[in-house]
Amino acid sequence: MGPSATTEPDVARLGISPREAEVLWAVSDRLRNREIAERLVVSVRTVESHVAALLRKLGAKDRPELVERGLELRRAGRTARVPAPFTSFVGRRREVGELADLLRGARPVPPRRVARRGS
Repeated sequence: MGPSATTEPDVARLGISPREAEVLWAVSDRLRNREIAERLVVSVRTVESHVAALLRKLGAKDRPELVERGLELRRAGRTARVPAPFTSFVGRRREVGELADLLRGARPVPPRRVARRGS
């Protein structure tokens, strides 16, 4: 399913942000925090924060229970699976635009010559 197929209102109704939903699906795939961080291009600490928020929001007492809750949500069809991003800029249209504007206004910097000893 593509990004437009996600049922964001259902996720929002549960109090789960789109990023937390991505973490929830990865947790329910039984990925470790480091693997989730690499997939989502965030820090491990950020993943830990999202997992803690998901535990609280879904009333899970531990990670295995969180896995079960994620699987239940998938089976119930209340939310669609959020695809893994191809790059860290997926969903960051505004930031990409800002970066492009900055690059357009930048002047090229010529490489510096490094003096060699004894030359």
